[in-house]
Amino acid sequence: MASSTVNSLLAIFYLVIFLFATSDLKRFVFHVHISRVDRAPVEIYIDTSSSSLSLWYPISIGIIFNVFIIIFSLRNFFIIVQRRNSFGQLCVSTAILFFLFTVRLIVNITVTKTRNGLSTPTLVERSFLVPSLSLEEELTTLTLDWLIKCAGFIGTFIIHYKQKQAYEMDDEKRQELKLMTNFDAFIILNHPIIYIVMYVMCLVLNISQNLPFRFDHAIHRLSQYQKFPLEELIQDVEYTSPTELILEYASMINSNNNTSVCEQRFDAIILAATQGELWALKIIDAWGKPLPSGILQGNSFWLGSYDECIKPMYMPNNKTFLAQPFDTQYCTITPKASQTNPSALPSITLGICVPASCDHQNVVTIIHKYLKKTNITSDELVCSNDPPNGKDGLTNGAIATITIISLLGFLVLIGTIVDLLTVLNTESLVNDSTTHANSVNHLTYRESQKSNRFGLINSTHPVASLGDFSAIRCLRRIFTLQQKNDHDSFAFINGIRVLALCWVIIGHSLAFGLNYSSNIVDVLSWTQNISFQLIVNAVFTVDTFFVLSGFLTAVLFVRQVKKEGRLFTRTMILYYIHRYIRLTPTFLLMVLVSIHLTPYFGQGPVYPTQQGFEGPDCRTTDWWTSILYVGNIVKPDGMCLAIAWYLHNDMQFHWIAPLSLIPFVLGKKILSIFIAIVFVFVGIVSILTILIYYPDMSLNPLVAFNPALGPTFFKNIYITPWCRISAYAIGLLTGYFVIHTGRNYRINKYVKTFGTILMTLFGLACLFAVYPDSVLPSGLSRTILVIYQSISRTFWSMAIGWLLILCSTNQGGVVNRILSWPIWAPMARLNYSCYLVHATIVLISIYSQKLPSYYQGHLVVNHFVAHIVFSYAAAILVTIFFETPFFIIEKKLLKR
Repeated sequence: MASSTVNSLLAIFYLVIFLFATSDLKRFVFHVHISRVDRAPVEIYIDTSSSSLSLWYPISIGIIFNVFIIIFSLRNFFIIVQRRNSFGQLCVSTAILFFLFTVRLIVNITVTKTRNGLSTPTLVERSFLVPSLSLEEELTTLTLDWLIKCAGFIGTFIIHYKQKQAYEMDDEKRQELKLMTNFDAFIILNHPIIYIVMYVMCLVLNISQNLPFRFDHAIHRLSQYQKFPLEELIQDVEYTSPTELILEYASMINSNNNTSVCEQRFDAIILAATQGELWALKIIDAWGKPLPSGILQGNSFWLGSYDECIKPMYMPNNKTFLAQPFDTQYCTITPKASQTNPSALPSITLGICVPASCDHQNVVTIIHKYLKKTNITSDELVCSNDPPNGKDGLTNGAIATITIISLLGFLVLIGTIVDLLTVLNTESLVNDSTTHANSVNHLTYRESQKSNRFGLINSTHPVASLGDFSAIRCLRRIFTLQQKNDHDSFAFINGIRVLALCWVIIGHSLAFGLNYSSNIVDVLSWTQNISFQLIVNAVFTVDTFFVLSGFLTAVLFVRQVKKEGRLFTRTMILYYIHRYIRLTPTFLLMVLVSIHLTPYFGQGPVYPTQQGFEGPDCRTTDWWTSILYVGNIVKPDGMCLAIAWYLHNDMQFHWIAPLSLIPFVLGKKILSIFIAIVFVFVGIVSILTILIYYPDMSLNPLVAFNPALGPTFFKNIYITPWCRISAYAIGLLTGYFVIHTGRNYRINKYVKTFGTILMTLFGLACLFAVYPDSVLPSGLSRTILVIYQSISRTFWSMAIGWLLILCSTNQGGVVNRILSWPIWAPMARLNYSCYLVHATIVLISIYSQKLPSYYQGHLVVNHFVAHIVFSYAAAILVTIFFETPFFIIEKKLLKR
C-alpha cells in the first residue's frame, strides 16, 4: 500500500515536470519569455541583424533542453505507472534529467544575475514555487526549485532500488513470504503453535514447566516447537487442564503447613479457584501469560492486568464492586539485563498478582516454589505496595525538596500580592486625582486616602520590590510578543532555539519509549524509510545549541568589553559568576525533584517507585558532579538527570572560551581565530582517535547509547567535551565574523549562492549519508562510519553557522522572516526550563502506562505533540517558581 502511494506521487512528480516543460517549449517556439522579476510576458522579435542573431542560440538551446526533458520525464512516468522492473533505464533517464536541470540552474543564475533579472531568452523554466518579487528572492527560488527536483530524483532512485531488491528475491523466498502472509498456510505449517497457545493458557499456575525469562530462550523454545510434529509434541508436553492443575495445587496445599500469612492467603486463592469463586479467578486472570502474542515483534512484557489486580472488580449486572477477603498487590519480575553484553536481547518482564500481605521475600518464595525459578532474587522484584523511595512516608530528601519549593512558592505568592496591591494603589491614585481635580466628589477622595493608608502599597515603597517575584508579572514577561527590533537583537535565534528543542523532544520521546514497547521490531523496520533519518539524527540538534551558545558568547562578551571601554578583571569575574548563578539553581532544583519526588509522580507495572528516574549512584555518591558540572567526565555512570550532559559540556566550553575571546578583544584576532580553529580540529581528531583505539566500539545507535560496562560510544565520545567542542568553536568563529564585518555587511551574490547550496548539501549529507547502513544487509563499512562520525557534527555546525551569518546580516530572506516571527519569542523564553523538565515529563508519561506502547504512525505523532505541549506547559511552572526567582535575586545582588 505504501509502495503504491509513493509510486503515485512519483508519477505525479514527473507528470508535472512534463507539463511545465511543454509550457516552456511553447514559449521558446513562439519567442516569448517571462521576465524573472515582473513575470510579464515579453515578445522577442528575431531579425537578421548581427546584434540580434545571438538571440537564436539561447532560444535554440532552450528548445533542445525542453524536448529532452519532455522525452525523459514521459519515459519515467510510463515506467513508474506500468510498474516495470526497469531500474537501469529509470536510473539513466533520471540521471539525464538531473544533468539537464543542473545545467539549466547554472545558466539561469548566471544570466539572470548578469542582466539583473531583465527579460532574456535564457533557459527559463516554470517554477514549482510561487513567483518572487526581487532578484535575490528569484535566485533563492531557482535554487529551492532545483533542490525539490533533486529530492524527487533521489527518491526515485532509492525507492526503485528497494523495489529492485524485492524483484530479485528468489522464488523460494517469495514462496516463503507468501506462505507466511497466508493465514491458512500458516496454520498448516505451524499447527504445533496452535497447541502451544492452548497449552500456555493452562500454564498460568503450572509448576511442572520452566517459564522462560529471557527473550532469546523464548524464541529458541518457539522455534524448537516448530520443528516437531504434533504427535511428538503431545508426547513431549503433558497436557493438563486448568481444573486438574488447580486440583494438583490443592492437594499440595493440603500436604503443606504454611506459617506465612502470605502463603496462607495465596493457598486460599488456589482453593477458591477450585470452587470457581469469581474473586479468585480475577486474581489469577491478572497474571501475565507466558508467550503472549507479538513476541517476535519484540514484546518482552508479559504484564497481565495491573488494574485488575489492585482494583476491585466492577459488576455491571448489579452495579456493585466484587468483594474479596483480602487485598492484593501487583508485582513485576524483571531479571537484570547483562551489562557485559550490551547487544543481548532484553529480559522478559512478568507481572504477577499476590496477596498484599506478601513482602519481597515471600513473593520470591512463591516464585521458587510454584514457578521453579530459583535464580530470581528480591532485587529483581517491584511491587505496587512498595513505598516510594523505599520508605514509608516522606524521606528527608523529599521533605527538604518540598520545603525549598514551598519557600519559593511562598515568595512568588507574596510577590504576586504585592504586585496586585501596587497596581490597585496606582489605579486608585490616578482615579482619585482626577476626581479631586474636578471637585466632583471630595468624600471619595478622602476615603481613598484612608484606604491607601490602611493597605495599598505605593510603588516607591521598599516592599514594592517584592513585586518583581510576581507570577502575573512573570507571565506577562513570558507571553508578550514584543521583541527588540534594534540593531543589537537577534530575533531569528528564537525560532532556531524552539525548533531545535522540539526536535530534541521528538527524538527523546521515541528513544525513551523503546524501553517500554511491545513492537520494537516494527520500529526498527522504520529505519528502511529514509524520512525516519530525521528522527534518528535528532542528535544534531545538540550541536545546533552548541553553535548558538558559542555565537552568543562571542557577541555578548565583545559587546560588554566595548561598552566598558576595555577588559577589566571584574568583567571576567562576572563572566563566570553570572553564567553559574543563571543556570545552576534551576538545574539543581530539577535534580532534587528527579531524585526525591519522581517516585511519587506515577504508578504502573514498570514505574520506578523505589528510586524514581535516578540511579543509586546519583542518589548517594555522585550527586556532587552536578554542582561542579563535571558529571560527563567524572563518573558518567552516576550522572544525575541524564540530559544534563549537555549542560556540563556547555559550562565547560564557557570556562575555556576566554582562551579565544580575550585575544580577540585585545586586538589579536588572528591568534583568537587560530585557537578557535584548533578547538575544531580537537573535536574531529578526538573522535577519530577514540574510534581507532577502540575498534570494537559499536556505532549502532541502539547499542551505542545502552548502559554497559567498559568503553561505549555514549560515555567515551557522545558526552565528552573534547569530542563535542568543534560545534561550540564554530559558533565562536561565526560570532567573530559577524562582529568583524558588522551586520550591514553584504556578501557577494555568487559567494552567497554557492555557500547556501554547499551548506545545504552539507546538512542533507549529515542527515541522510548513512541511510544505506540501514538498508543494506551488510551495512556500510566501519571506515565510512568512522569518517562520518568524525566530521558530520563539524559539517552540520558549519551549515548552522552559515545560517547565522545570513540571518545576522539580514540576507536570510524568507528563512530569516520565518525564524523571526514573534510567535517564537514566548516559547524561546521557556526553552531552558523546558529542556530541564521535558525528560521527566516524557518518562512519567511513558512509565505510567499500564501496558507497553504499541507504536503506530499516527500514535507516534500524537505522542510527539503531547510531549511537546506538556513539556512547555510544565516549563511555565518551572520558570515561575524556579528560574525567575533566582534570576531576580542575581540581578539584585550583582546590580545587573
